[in-house]
Amino acid sequence: MKERTSVVLINPPVRAIVEEYDAPPYGHLGLAYLSSALREGGLSCAVLDAKLARLNRNDLVKVVLDLDPRIVGISSFTHEIKIAAALAEEIKKKTPWTKIVIGGVHASSLPADTIRSFPSFDYLVKGEGERAFLKLSRAILNGDEEAVPAIPGVCYRKDGNAVLVSPAPRISDLDSLKFPAWDLFPKMRIFPVMSSRGCPYGCVFCARMMGEEVRVRSPENVAEELRYLNERFGAKRVFFYDETFGFYREWLDKFLRLLIDSKLNRKLRWGITTRAHLLDGPILSKLKEAGCVKIDFGVESGNEQVLSVIKKGERLEDFIRAARLVKKAGIESQSYFILGHPNETRKTAADTIDFAAKLNTDHVSIGIMVPYPGTEVAEMAAKGAMGYKKLSPDWEDYNKQLGNALELESISGADLTRYQLSGYLKFYVRNVKVVPFLRSLWKYKRLIFAIMVKGIKNYLAYN
Repeated sequence: MKERTSVVLINPPVRAIVEEYDAPPYGHLGLAYLSSALREGGLSCAVLDAKLARLNRNDLVKVVLDLDPRIVGISSFTHEIKIAAALAEEIKKKTPWTKIVIGGVHASSLPADTIRSFPSFDYLVKGEGERAFLKLSRAILNGDEEAVPAIPGVCYRKDGNAVLVSPAPRISDLDSLKFPAWDLFPKMRIFPVMSSRGCPYGCVFCARMMGEEVRVRSPENVAEELRYLNERFGAKRVFFYDETFGFYREWLDKFLRLLIDSKLNRKLRWGITTRAHLLDGPILSKLKEAGCVKIDFGVESGNEQVLSVIKKGERLEDFIRAARLVKKAGIESQSYFILGHPNETRKTAADTIDFAAKLNTDHVSIGIMVPYPGTEVAEMAAKGAMGYKKLSPDWEDYNKQLGNALELESISGADLTRYQLSGYLKFYVRNVKVVPFLRSLWKYKRLIFAIMVKGIKNYLAYN
């Protein structure tokens, strides 16, 4: 008789594959850490990463029913929460004894609202879940759900009301966590790694789910994980998902030296996301030598006043200097921009697309502001402050590229989409990036078409 799987962890499928994040070449890092923690705690588990495995909802439910778990854990972004709830509801109908736990950024930002709004979720884990979810799973499996109110970080339903237990303390010793359980995932081309958690900067559009204190793993622990990924899985490409990689210079110097001395720099190519003002010539030379091939950094706006309003903590000159130094070091670069900042106008939006073209990084991403729960922008939009006049009640509108969650008094949603499309076009045409332009047209053809359709719908709605 087949042994029953205790816990199944799910990264839900999208309704349709439109952008790269809908069908990524890498697995869900949070679920990989959770599954590792469960196994270390002696629980059997399986991971169904529907995006990586390209599973639709019907196929996903069939696999869940075959595994017959006591517990299903689902992680969800804000724009996917309705998909996650519908998936949970379908599983509940067929296996009503299964307990379903929701986690992820949306659940962590709005725990009580999520439990109240979606009855198919039995429990919710807020924040870092490695320890809270393990304790919750043990309580359920042991038939001791009366112990749940004593588990920090858990939200549950009592007499029809949502009850949030005290917040779980953040994990201070990140080296104590086992490496992510990638053996439970389909084969990957890129492996996500996180060397730190937390961000000290105060950007108004970010909820800082990992906290404001930067907690780091030891350089030795991270280097060991890279060696493990290369030897165990044949990894060749890695991307660090730290909010600000290399925040501590001493840590970064030691880590890069470890990669070089161990010759891991010859086996792995890796990329990072960091802050422009942290980059300089010497550190870029070391990054290059250690195997770093790509650096992403958020610019957000091409207008100095907007940068001040959003509390970016950087100036246009920081981005110009960083882009020049990264190019000089021979490292690929990508800049990220947002349209729809507080008090955004047509002029500031035009400044942004002009600056994106001027900066001339190798790649660019231009999104539209999303008022994610837990952010200052969400509070502004809810109050109709800082020029905002619309806050969508539909969570499916909360998507960076295709979102339609808000607009401003001075610039409509249709105009934001028009600036977004013209920004991409200007970036490639002004810099005569003919081949990259054609490659991007092919690679992102579904996304471009979806943005154009959204723009047409918005235009028709306002004319």
